[in-house]
Amino acid sequence: MQESVDLKEVYRDALEGKEDEPMEHAAAPSNDSEVILPVRSGCETCTDFVLLPLQHFRETYLPAHPDHFNPIAGLHIRKADMSKYNQSRHPLDRKQLTFYTLRGALPLPTAPCPPPSESDQKLTLTREANMHACAHLYASDRNSLFIVPNHLDRPRGYKRMASLSHSVIFHVGIKDLIMPSEPRIDHPNADATLWEDGPLPLCNLEGHKGGDKDGRKWFVQEAWLTRATGGRALHNSRMWDYKSGVHIATTFQDGLIRFKEDAKI
Repeated sequence: MQESVDLKEVYRDALEGKEDEPMEHAAAPSNDSEVILPVRSGCETCTDFVLLPLQHFRETYLPAHPDHFNPIAGLHIRKADMSKYNQSRHPLDRKQLTFYTLRGALPLPTAPCPPPSESDQKLTLTREANMHACAHLYASDRNSLFIVPNHLDRPRGYKRMASLSHSVIFHVGIKDLIMPSEPRIDHPNADATLWEDGPLPLCNLEGHKGGDKDGRKWFVQEAWLTRATGGRALHNSRMWDYKSGVHIATTFQDGLIRFKEDAKI
């Protein structure tokens, strides 16, 4: 038994027009905060550091410096624009949806694969099965603590941040954690996956029909802030199978955060 949540309905203001195509959301930045970059000043041997807003970084800086772009390996991660949903809400009631799906392929998690639908049929786990769980772990901690200054409307107001602990509780077995191989279809809104020459992934998509129009299976992290005081903050999230609505995991992260002296919380 689990709480039933219709994510598409609850977050319709943020998802409108993209409910069935998470890849249409913007790619999650590698650092979900203002960006600090080294730049040359008038002196050839001198380097200054400048703070660039993310919009400027994406739209102006990156096109001029494509060598500074480093797509995330392993997963496609997309960040929903929650501004419309969050604008009238208290910081502790604000949410962030982050969608993720596999980039490329992972080793077979089960034998047979895809796993049988009959619950009484014997299922054997391979030693690589935990790789699928690890992909969810990575997504859970991708940009988590940056929600704290962002939801407090102080994206540039902190000077130090560090994770003190990060706990993930899986509520399901490996069947519900499997990340099917990415179809070899380049999406116009995503960086192309660089496939190595060789055979197609053994774990095909026949048992995982659905997903987006290209056949990608999506998961989503629903994250929020529950406390920020005394130089500490608590980040929480629920992780969902986006199509089935199965609540696959819950996360808690205790973080250290130091705001600038003039930052008003």
